[in-house]
Amino acid sequence: MIESGITEIENALKKSVKRDCSSNITVSFSGGIDSTLVAYLAKKHTDVELIAVGIDGSHDIEAAESAAKLIDSKLSIIKMNEDDII
Repeated sequence: MIESGITEIENALKKSVKRDCSSNITVSFSGGIDSTLVAYLAKKHTDVELIAVGIDGSHDIEAAESAAKLIDSKLSIIKMNEDDII
């Protein structure tokens, strides 16, 4: 029963991403589970641009770089400093 529910979620997610990939997309990419999964699924249907924003050397940028490499995608990084954030 649980497996059936997981399959339904998987199919709904794949269908939703495919529906929204009628043209190239940009993903605000943190390298977390959500953005990585969406980018991975979208790559099957269109060109995907990944953009991460963060402070140089931050965990967020490292996670985004690692996940982009895992799904074999180019990542653009916008580096900010503390003054930019304030």
